[in-house]
Amino acid sequence: MYRQYGDREVVAREIGCQFRPGTDRIVSRLLVKAVCKAIWPESTDANVATICGCSVRNAARILSGELALPAILLAAINIELTKRQQ
Repeated sequence: MYRQYGDREVVAREIGCQFRPGTDRIVSRLLVKAVCKAIWPESTDANVATICGCSVRNAARILSGELALPAILLAAINIELTKRQQ
């Protein structure tokens, strides 16, 4: 996991925004894992690894929430969901 150094207010001032480490999230990691399992029920880790261009081990770490979600994975989920709605 990541360690946070320094005061949150000082860090926010330095980068010039209202970002508060540890509080801002795009989407819940558990939700992304559930959606990926629903879209790719068999060998979910392998499919995510292919999409992200990483190893299966790193894909499992992405789905567990240990690593940040790549934008390409969010885009692939969006594409799959829009395909299924048509």
